[in-house]
This record gives sequence, structure tokens and C-alpha cells, in this order.
Amino acid sequence: MPQALIFTAVGLVAVATWRFFRREMDRVAATLAEVRAPTELGNGPRLVRGPDGIYRPDLTGR
Repeated sequence: MPQALIFTAVGLVAVATWRFFRREMDRVAATLAEVRAPTELGNGPRLVRGPDGIYRPDLTGR
């Protein structure tokens, strides 16, 4: 009987811990969704291939 009580207690702690972490994950995901800037196509800097073959932002304007 004591083993069943120990297993029950461990199970309850595991469930409570999972709920806590799940709530925290949802909170962090919501915070990141608010902070994350919307990415739209075409609003970033234009990349130009340089003579060495590496793409760099076009600093001459659009």
C-alpha cells in the first residue's frame, strides 16, 4: 500500500509540473508573438551580389 501512495504522489507531482511548464511555454510563446516583427516580402533590404560572390545589402537605395 505505501508503494501505491508513493506512485500516486509522484504521478501528481509529474502532472502538476507538466501543467506548470505548459502554461509557461504558452506565456513565452504569446510574448514572442507580440514582440516578433511581421515579416512581409519586399520590406527588407535588397541584396546585391558583390564581385567576390557574396550577397550584401544594397546601400545605394532602392
